[in-house]
Amino acid sequence: MLYNNTNDTVSWTNLNKNLGITQFYTLSVHPTNKDYIKGGTQDNSTPHSFGNLIQWGNPGAGDGAGCAINPINPNIQYNSSQFHGLDRTTNSYSSSSGFAPNFGSDSVPFIGDLWLDPNDPTNVYVNTNYLWRYKEGTGAWTARLGGQLLSAGGQVRSMGFSTNSNIFYTGASDGDVYMTRDFGATWTRLDELVGFTNRSVLDISVNPRSTNDILLAVGGSGAHLYRITGTNTASPVLTNVSGSGSTGLPNVAASSIARDPWQPETKWYVATDVGVFMTSNAGATWEDITQSRGLPNVEVRRLVANKTTGYLTAATYGRGMWRIKIIPAQIQSVVANPTSVMSGDGGTVVVSLDRPAPEAITVPLLDNSANLNLPSSVTFAVGQSSVSVPYTTNEVTTSETVTISAELGGTATASVQVLATANFALTRFNLNNSSNAAGTLGSLANSDNSRLSWVIRRPASGSTTLFGRTRVATPNASRLRIEVEGFTTVAGLTYQILAFDNSAGFFRVIGSGVTGTSDGFYSADILNPAAYYSPTTELQIAFEVLPSGTSGNFTTAVDRVRVRALP
Repeated sequence: MLYNNTNDTVSWTNLNKNLGITQFYTLSVHPTNKDYIKGGTQDNSTPHSFGNLIQWGNPGAGDGAGCAINPINPNIQYNSSQFHGLDRTTNSYSSSSGFAPNFGSDSVPFIGDLWLDPNDPTNVYVNTNYLWRYKEGTGAWTARLGGQLLSAGGQVRSMGFSTNSNIFYTGASDGDVYMTRDFGATWTRLDELVGFTNRSVLDISVNPRSTNDILLAVGGSGAHLYRITGTNTASPVLTNVSGSGSTGLPNVAASSIARDPWQPETKWYVATDVGVFMTSNAGATWEDITQSRGLPNVEVRRLVANKTTGYLTAATYGRGMWRIKIIPAQIQSVVANPTSVMSGDGGTVVVSLDRPAPEAITVPLLDNSANLNLPSSVTFAVGQSSVSVPYTTNEVTTSETVTISAELGGTATASVQVLATANFALTRFNLNNSSNAAGTLGSLANSDNSRLSWVIRRPASGSTTLFGRTRVATPNASRLRIEVEGFTTVAGLTYQILAFDNSAGFFRVIGSGVTGTSDGFYSADILNPAAYYSPTTELQIAFEVLPSGTSGNFTTAVDRVRVRALP
């Protein structure tokens, strides 16, 4: 209000537009778009950012309640209003329709909730004093799973999902805690097994690395975070993980749990009536990360940690939505070396962070081809900022470019060109200083354990050699590779791979090494093929084995000889 004493007038300016006082009950975030969030609210339906945090939309009506975004197909979403006024869309709310069943005589909550199975988000769950399941795609409802009353004196308030769709948990407003291990067909009551009191269970979080280890966030007075381990046993164990004293959780309701995506077993975030608290040691001590990180001291109803975007998002009851970056580090680069390989070869991938890892961090690695093989993840130890892992490729008949990516608070990529080759078998061969030869030219054509073998005739007189010829139908090849697969009956003999240099008029050594007594792959590259071609593009090669001080006889057995030409 502005008063003008000159003309005795009053003018008003509306400041409500920028006043963040929305009271959120629930929260859902887009799987990949950090700016797409929504939540059910007191009296204000279910505001959606639709990817624009400056201009929100608001499909729905009444009091907003449970909501969800399908993590696999974000166009499929769900909203709800009081008493389970359920609404769904398959096109991000260009249109929508109701899908609520008749709940009959069930106790339906005024502000209900709904949950998606993270393993199969076509399974949609809603709460009464029983649990109901809707199947996206078929539109079928399964009422009152297992016929089990899950709250004798209230309603289901929370669900916790394991990494197995068959195993999930429910918590109720009267303290009842149940577990199913068969998709809801039968149930086991846990609160009675562990002696849990009748306090409202506001959230359940299942350890993603153990389906039998859960956390309970509870209301009422006393400790507010509990852990139950061994839920698959006859005697599960209940442990208070609220901490104590000045480093414990405050004596106010804990309403939501978010596990750190990179350290889910030890690092947890808990929403309370006075803000958000964090532990890095599985609940031994807690840190208030509310005002110190910029969040008002306000009741926080929901927390969601998104590993893809790296954000922890908080839905508050009175101060709107907030978020904070929680990634311990961020991907800086992915570098492949070499970036162009002959198919069948490999190399390394170096993944780098923007800072030394403050804790052990595992980063997933992805590629878009079945013809490049690399580990599914790379792990950084404390203090490491770069890690190198190997990659291999399969032999291909058509060249392709493969993209390798790593994601941690952002995405970095590298490309590897996998080059197809033209392969040529020997068309002729002969042996030098050999005896008792067995096998044929066909024995050298394939890697099939059909071998050409021979015994050195006179070890004292020098090496034994396989000479071969092939016609290379790729006269402009940029590189030739000679490959020999075989073994000798004496280990550690020196071998040489030679090719006839037509410009120089003699066999030139292009590779060497030592043999073994089981099949080995011996290869050497010719980087200037034109000098080795005859006028008819015939190539002469040799595989020579030297006695290397061995006075006795030995056998050389070769399974395959081939020439690979890189166009």
